[in-house]
Amino acid sequence: MDKIQLPTSSSEATVNLDQALKQRISCRSYKDKPIKLKDVGDILWAANGISDKRFSQRRTAPSAGATYPLQLYIATKKGSVYSLEPGIYRYNPDEHLLEKHSKENIIEHLPQATYNQSFLTKASMCILIASKKERTTRLYGERGIQYIWMEAGGVCQNIHLKVVEMNLGTVIIGAFEDTKVKRAFRLSGEVPLGIMPIGYPA
Repeated sequence: MDKIQLPTSSSEATVNLDQALKQRISCRSYKDKPIKLKDVGDILWAANGISDKRFSQRRTAPSAGATYPLQLYIATKKGSVYSLEPGIYRYNPDEHLLEKHSKENIIEHLPQATYNQSFLTKASMCILIASKKERTTRLYGERGIQYIWMEAGGVCQNIHLKVVEMNLGTVIIGAFEDTKVKRAFRLSGEVPLGIMPIGYPA
């Protein structure tokens, strides 16, 4: 499996939290402009990365019982991310790297799985938030399903605010056909929860 090490996240914030909250909007229109590999790394780290290297179970988003059921995937297309080939990648927070999951460019096909939301094809990348619910339900039973959604909400907001800081845009998409999204991202035993396109606002 190909592995791509992501640049270390560094805090160069020019927007404070209050500003980020005020500027956060849902963006559905993107420029045809690539983003940097460092941007990808910073966004994924903010979403659910390890916040303290001394503790692998301390991340940027809380998780019930430190079960961490969420898995992040990104889909890219040709020329959309500098130094990254088109394909599907899985984020490995323990090593802060991408693991290549597939060489297929699925972004152009995502509207078919999301009730014709064609603006997805303009994004530089799309993040899929998926879950392996058993990681949490084996500890908390069916109540764990609620905890997973709470965790996913935290990850979504982290992405939204980080993207604002970087002058990028995003939106959370929940309108999709699970079976088609699973097939597109080649999921195995994971449940898709949301898709977040990322790019420069048009």
